[in-house]
Amino acid sequence: MGDILHYRIPNQKSISLFGKFTKVKSILNAVGFFVSDFEKQNVFVFESNESKPSFCYSKNLIQEQSKEDYIETGEAFLSKIKTNNFSKAILSRVKLIDRTVDLFQLYEALCATYENAFVYLISSETFGTWIGATPEVLIHREKNSAKTMSLAGTLPVDTSDSWSVKELEEQAFVTTFIREQLSKLDLDGVEQGELHTVKAGPVKHLKTEFKFNVLENQVLELTSLLHPTPAVSGVPRVGAISLINELEKHDRQFYSGLIGVHNEQNSDIFVNLRCAQVFDERIALYLGGGYTQNSLVHKEWAETEAKSATLLNVIKNIEN
Repeated sequence: MGDILHYRIPNQKSISLFGKFTKVKSILNAVGFFVSDFEKQNVFVFESNESKPSFCYSKNLIQEQSKEDYIETGEAFLSKIKTNNFSKAILSRVKLIDRTVDLFQLYEALCATYENAFVYLISSETFGTWIGATPEVLIHREKNSAKTMSLAGTLPVDTSDSWSVKELEEQAFVTTFIREQLSKLDLDGVEQGELHTVKAGPVKHLKTEFKFNVLENQVLELTSLLHPTPAVSGVPRVGAISLINELEKHDRQFYSGLIGVHNEQNSDIFVNLRCAQVFDERIALYLGGGYTQNSLVHKEWAETEAKSATLLNVIKNIEN
């Protein structure tokens, strides 16, 4: 049976293809539509063919983390951030929804609801079925003109609260990291935009955009340098990833990995946030929050709950 691919680049038409996801050696071999896990260890490229498509669901059921367990883990996570004097690290959790949905109907609803997100629905015997609507551009390129962004800090979209020191610090770490990575390739025309607030469905974030010139053969090298950004790993990156692997209660798989399209003329590569793995009778939402030394664990829990609404609000409106 064939694999399934539906995707919609922001403000473009949806594309539907059938074929096969094939594992490639590294992110440097990712040409066409591709998806990778968090640490870029497993990278899959899609190849179209005439095979008959069928949804496939993973048999490896994932466990939900209760609020009490999350708080306990979060306290240990925060303690190690302080002990090791890390600037930032991201802790994620899984929220399970016991229901089934018409997946293509959900995909179309996500496309309609989130015009500025990269929306996708993929399914393969290799990795099961995933769906998402991510707002975070890693690289957008048209010929040699490109841009990236630092996107961090989260508040509910309807709050009157101002951005706190914690969120401003969180965003600044990502911005500094991206500027440093861009400098490693000595790219021409690098311009850093102003810090501003952007809405992403039920939440809002702090955003700084970078514009620059890049050659087509530099794009995947830059992708590898940038990802995982501090927005999904932390600062310092190696130490934060080690802490994530030590204390998170699940395998992130495609959550906070890479997803998108890269070819000779254009690149639309995204960080895979606001995503879910779909099982036979349940849906696993992957939710993360950025911890700094100023974090309060119960507020990080609340942030993950707010982020769950991106998919959950749309899922609730889909008939079984």
